Amino acid sequence: MSLSEKVAYIKGLAEGLSVDDKVSPINEIDKDLICHTIQGKPIKPKTMGQKKYVDLIRKKMIVFGIGPAGTGKTYLAMEFASAYYPQYLYVNFELNLTAGRFFEDELKKGLSLSEVVAAYFQMEERYLSELIVILDEISCCPILTDALQERNEMAVIAISGEILDKNSCHSFAYCRLYPLGFDEFLSAVGSDWYVDIIRGHFQNMKPVPDIVHQELLALFEEYLVVGGMPAAVNEYISSITINLSI
Repeated sequence: MSLSEKVAYIKGLAEGLSVDDKVSPINEIDKDLICHTIQGKPIKPKTMGQKKYVDLIRKKMIVFGIGPAGTGKTYLAMEFASAYYPQYLYVNFELNLTAGRFFEDELKKGLSLSEVVAAYFQMEERYLSELIVILDEISCCPILTDALQERNEMAVIAISGEILDKNSCHSFAYCRLYPLGFDEFLSAVGSDWYVDIIRGHFQNMKPVPDIVHQELLALFEEYLVVGGMPAAVNEYISSITINLSI
């Protein structure tokens, strides 16, 4: 379908929806800008889960990001930290076993988490209130969950690829991230108008026209090949951009 045909089609479809029906939560994702890279590329959430994750980081002192590798937990945490704090501290307890042993030993001695963080990074504890600390793969250092229960002045993003006992971190903001669904994939690749098409026809109980159906099937095949992991989708989008510029 041409651009003018798409515009006319959506306009006609929208006339059959109420005001509330016309507001899609998927469309809200694109409005949430975290920051720009040095090259000017905008950094935005790509899923509703990522948007919730970023919103929670903005509001809370301690946020738990849970989900499989590749869903954007660490990437978004670091981009947010770079954009909103003068400096951030980062530890990955899966890759840095020495750090895990250090934190465990010092916490067992009765030190607070902020004292241990300051000692590990060899800095004065009073400066931690100006920073944000990213503790990655905390499931590899279980004692950290209990240490986070203590009151401290640090802003902390705790990340885990494994599912944690939600009861053990009930006092914190808790967000689980997933790969992109098909609707989120459409939005990410710039075909979000199809989301409104699917939603509108579903609510109006009308079949999608064959030409639109064929286009959606082609996009769904692309989705199956690319998958829903944000890193893979980013790579796919970059390859499309490169091909269009050649």
